[in-house]
Amino acid sequence: MSTPETSKSPFKKVLGCGCGAVLIVALAIFASATYLGIHAEKPRPKMVEQRTPAPASTPVKLTFSKTYLGKWQDKSGNFIFIRADGKGDFHWQDTDVSGGILKIDETKKVLKISSVFGDSQQWKIDRAPQTQNGSTTIILNKTEFQRVP
Repeated sequence: MSTPETSKSPFKKVLGCGCGAVLIVALAIFASATYLGIHAEKPRPKMVEQRTPAPASTPVKLTFSKTYLGKWQDKSGNFIFIRADGKGDFHWQDTDVSGGILKIDETKKVLKISSVFGDSQQWKIDRAPQTQNGSTTIILNKTEFQRVP
């Protein structure tokens, strides 16, 4: 008994499968290009001119006296910036925080600024802001800070 011979060689089978795969890829590319082409030709809607002013942002209600607002700097260059948006920045020794969560508890006499990354600094308010001889100062952790422009 002899094995029957096939009329197709293995090379023709591979070539046939390869052509089928190329045909499928070509159809997928054609379908994608057609889809994108149809949607790219649609006219874009015209921008409507806004005639009413945008609503003003809601002001932040501060939980502390406005006298704390501003940038405060000590003689060694450390600073604390208490912003009107209720956030705080500070440079203290080798730590910098910008846009940190600000908490001022005037009854407990504590000022704290912390970042979302865990960096934080807390100061004891030894003396609230006072203005004398045209200079406004605050004393935190027994260190005098002066309000700077």
